[in-house]
Amino acid sequence: MVDGLDLTAPESRLWDAYPTGAPVDLGDGRPDEPAPDRTVRAEVIARLLLGGREGRPGFVPAVRLSGAYITGRLDLSGGDVECELTLRHCRLTESPDLSNVRTRQIEFAGCRMPGLSGDGIQVDGYLSLIGSRIDGEVRLPRGQITAGLRMNDVVIHQTDPARWGLFARGLNVDAGTHIRDAAVSGGISLVGARMNGGLFLQGTTVGDRDGMALDAWNIVIADAAEFSAGFSAEGMVRLRGAKVECTLSFDQATLRATTDPCALAATSMQVEEMHFRPAVPVVGRVVLDYSHIGVLRDNPDRWPETLWLRGLTYDALRGCPPQDRLNWLGRNEEFHPQPYEQLAAWYRQIGHDDLARKVLLAKLRARRGTLGRGARLWSRVLDWTVGHGYRPWMAAAWVALLAVAGAVIFSIEPARPLRPPGERPDFSAFVYTLDLLIPLGTFGLRDAYDPVGWTRWYAYGLIAAGWILVTALIAGATGCCGPTDRFARAAAMIGDNGGMGTYLITGATGGIGAAAAELLADRGHDLVLVGRSAERLATVTARLGSGAHARTQVMVRDANGTPVAAPAGRRGTTQPVVLDLSEPRRLEAALAVAGLPERLDGVVHSAGVVDLGPVAEQDADHWIDQLMVNLVAAAELTRLLLPALRAARGQVVFVNSGAGLRAGPGWSAYAASKHGLKALADSLRAEEPDIRVTSVYPGRTATEMQRKVRAQEGRPYEAGEFIEPITVARTIVAALETTPDATITDVSVRP
Repeated sequence: MVDGLDLTAPESRLWDAYPTGAPVDLGDGRPDEPAPDRTVRAEVIARLLLGGREGRPGFVPAVRLSGAYITGRLDLSGGDVECELTLRHCRLTESPDLSNVRTRQIEFAGCRMPGLSGDGIQVDGYLSLIGSRIDGEVRLPRGQITAGLRMNDVVIHQTDPARWGLFARGLNVDAGTHIRDAAVSGGISLVGARMNGGLFLQGTTVGDRDGMALDAWNIVIADAAEFSAGFSAEGMVRLRGAKVECTLSFDQATLRATTDPCALAATSMQVEEMHFRPAVPVVGRVVLDYSHIGVLRDNPDRWPETLWLRGLTYDALRGCPPQDRLNWLGRNEEFHPQPYEQLAAWYRQIGHDDLARKVLLAKLRARRGTLGRGARLWSRVLDWTVGHGYRPWMAAAWVALLAVAGAVIFSIEPARPLRPPGERPDFSAFVYTLDLLIPLGTFGLRDAYDPVGWTRWYAYGLIAAGWILVTALIAGATGCCGPTDRFARAAAMIGDNGGMGTYLITGATGGIGAAAAELLADRGHDLVLVGRSAERLATVTARLGSGAHARTQVMVRDANGTPVAAPAGRRGTTQPVVLDLSEPRRLEAALAVAGLPERLDGVVHSAGVVDLGPVAEQDADHWIDQLMVNLVAAAELTRLLLPALRAARGQVVFVNSGAGLRAGPGWSAYAASKHGLKALADSLRAEEPDIRVTSVYPGRTATEMQRKVRAQEGRPYEAGEFIEPITVARTIVAALETTPDATITDVSVRP
């Protein structure tokens, strides 16, 4: 009997070995059935790990157990485990609970268990499941692992359609994450994870969960990402918003869509170098919309028949001769001009101006299918005559052909003279043909001779052909036939929702943020409302969704910048998202599970806190609280939302303050946070040329924050003395609705 435990012989061996960390081997192989000489209760292991026995001086205590049949639940949840846990070739009858454990090192090697729960686990070492079989879900969300996650040769067999095989959203691994030669059914979720040492899945097979094999939305990989060398995904691989700071490789991989038609969804991804040479052609769609790839090395024959490449940019292409790249571009499912322009720009960069012209010509031909009947006809005329201006020599060829034909025709059937012999030039069939072709009648034969009989119709045709050729040559050379107007480009970005957009607003439960939400909801826009209180968010969402706030007929701008009435009856969606902006480090994980839109037309940073006091009385906590909410959270949230903003060429509005321009006594911490917010806006504007950035500096506004300020100043609060929140909100909406040819960078609103 030890501490109330009646130990069996195997348990006594483990208890005695713990103080020195000596290994205990209860037999060869992994037991499938309980046996007296190999059975150990999980309770005994937990008692040792949680400090039930002291270590021997001069030794490192540890639990090192092999060949055991472990009964009961190994529950270490919330505990601090100061020693190493190593279980090899053990059979665990219940899923270990390692939730919120802080420990040094854990190893389950060649074990079998019905699952593993490690929510919020912190491992100051490595976590290893090498060679194990898990008949259920492995959970590691929000975990932090220092020395690496090792899951090579793991088999995860998940049959519950409501659960993942490996669920590790928000997982942070400082060293490498190795899941090589594994088999995972039920899919892998790495949404919002950060892999500082790389992610390696060579030879691993991943089965789908509702059409999804690997969900790694917003993952950050600071090293290589290897989905290669036999990696196989039966279902979608989603890398939306992923950032890979080294190589992303799909070499010799197999990607196959199942219930979802998409095999690889990599919208708004950023990758230094991407290798895409799968073992067989991809089955399903590949989406690379609005991604940036430094160097793309691929085999064009391995891409699927359907690609989405809108907004994709790259610095270099490798893998096939440049002249073959246009066939790859032609797989784009819908016409968008940007992929053609990007490829043409790259051709020009490497000195292939001829290929760049071919790409731009292909763009205009592909665009033809989107035009009306008359425009399609004119497009064909431009194509046949001058190649839309990219083949001007075709006009000379047409002129030569018509001139030769005319010379033959008018030699056989000369034109009838209209003047006496002394008043007309000598007739030349060739010169007469040229005179008919050239609209200005340069040689004087057109007015001196008149075609006869059937040649009259040919002459009319020559005159018409001349005008068409000259007009086409001018139109093609000057680009008049192409859509160059900036508002036409803006219309392509707006989409099919009648000019409506999607906007995220922080501080949306009160004050300026709530007023801005009401105005944007009036206009029919879709909203993502961010606040700290779920109850207050629900109230605001219900009010906006009911339409009870709408007061007037509102106006929006169409693609041409013209004010028009909002579509009748159009109600945008309203999505509440609970975020604690005082904890910026947790925003990434929170957003990963929030399911935000892939495109954001605007982000309004309206949340803020204030706490007045002289420098002599403002301790570190006062400074940290205000800086975190007013500055750091705004910077972190903007960083996380940049992929969605880039996708829509959106806008960021920072609701600053007069204190962001000048500071008075007692305002040091708050003013410092707002001065920092101005610097953030200015830097972002310089770094992201495709995103508009606006800073709004309101004076004192009638909000609950102002009520608090007046109380701290020892003065009464009279709402009528201050700016109405709706006034500032109108300024914000005006900045958001500014046409694409301009940006409102800074605006002050004063009482």
